[in-house]
Amino acid sequence: MDNKKKLIIIAGGALLLLIIIVILALMMRRRSTPAGQAQQSTQSSSPTDQSGGGNEPVELLYSGLWESSDTMDALISKYEAEHPNITIKYTQQEFAQYEDKMYQRILENAPLTPDIIRFHNTWLPKFQSVLTPMPDDIYSTEEFSNTFYPVHVASLTGDDGYIYGIPLEVDGLVLFYNVDIFDEAGIDKPGTDWDTVRAQAVELTKTDENDEIQVAGLGIGSADNVRHAPEILELLMIQSTNDNTGFYDPTSQEISFEDQNGRVADALASYLSFVRNDHVWSPDIRSDLEFFYSGRLAMFIGQSWEAIDIIKANPALNFKAVPTPTLGTNQMYLGSFWAEGVSKASQHPREAWEFLKWLSEPEQQKLLYSTESGVRTFGEPYSRRDLSSELESAPYVGAVMEEAPYFSYFPAGELYVTTDSLRDAIRNASSGDDPDTALQSAAQDINDYLEEALPSK
Repeated sequence: MDNKKKLIIIAGGALLLLIIIVILALMMRRRSTPAGQAQQSTQSSSPTDQSGGGNEPVELLYSGLWESSDTMDALISKYEAEHPNITIKYTQQEFAQYEDKMYQRILENAPLTPDIIRFHNTWLPKFQSVLTPMPDDIYSTEEFSNTFYPVHVASLTGDDGYIYGIPLEVDGLVLFYNVDIFDEAGIDKPGTDWDTVRAQAVELTKTDENDEIQVAGLGIGSADNVRHAPEILELLMIQSTNDNTGFYDPTSQEISFEDQNGRVADALASYLSFVRNDHVWSPDIRSDLEFFYSGRLAMFIGQSWEAIDIIKANPALNFKAVPTPTLGTNQMYLGSFWAEGVSKASQHPREAWEFLKWLSEPEQQKLLYSTESGVRTFGEPYSRRDLSSELESAPYVGAVMEEAPYFSYFPAGELYVTTDSLRDAIRNASSGDDPDTALQSAAQDINDYLEEALPSK
């Protein structure tokens, strides 16, 4: 064998030996690298990468509000059967002081802090800092927008662009009306706009010889005996401005009712005029809800679930629900709903979000509605767009389905402080304050609270 062939064989052998050494070195390095370090290089700060997966036992604590454990058991048992490593413990919480108590529990990471909570859509400015953003692979932004209603997207999206809750229902203000009172007057049903409803309320109001109202046209115009006075004012405010984004500034975390064209103050003046000018209601009457189920109020503005209370109070009352009036032909209604979110204290956010995604799917929403309807008159209206046709002709909730694509919301930062302050504004303006002055005072009260309640940015 000549020297040239020997050199080729030696070089080939050396190269093969080098390849074997490199492979062995890589295998040894891989074995010596901790699993956490190997995963770390592929992780990012995106919510998509929340921990989870595997078959290790996982227990999720779920705090609800309106549904009993019996109602939720059918769903939870079904999920646990499909996911044997998951155990879900559901607790129905008392509503009194729920908001503050839950916020503090998560903030302090107290013992037995729930993984999943129910929160109102107007609470997000406060709760965003104690909730976990939804991973992108649970619902992408596009999928979420196509599945749920615009009000869900708008009010559950944080100021960082992430979504913080999955809705299992949708609701808002509707207009209930006494069918017998309308039939007696020869009116088919309430009009679709405020001008028509105002005229109908005047026509339907009946007084005695002392000008005391015996049958009222519409519960509106006062502060203390109109159950949803603040929400009706909010509806008029967003309709008058044709916008809901200008009231709350997430950057400054302040609310403002200032409007250069005076439309916000005009909304309050319009609200008061139903008593001052039209006399379709009186601050001296007992509450509008009581007057309605006693058969002496032609129209009552409330949320769909209040039909259940009305039926319990007076099963014989003949009443229906339609969407609330609009300003002209521009459809804008006030939405108000609850959503499920994942606590920042959760040790299993991935599993929690996967369960909530499952709950929001059509089959589970139908099962929940059916179960709820077994213990009360009807369940919570579906949050999914693709299920709306199944309820559009249903009593009471059909009106919600008609409104849902056009729901707006009042981004006030703190639901009950805002409603209390707006009720004060109605009360003060009724007593003689200028509407604009009354609203600015309400805004100051809200901002004073927000300064203390919201985490600073």
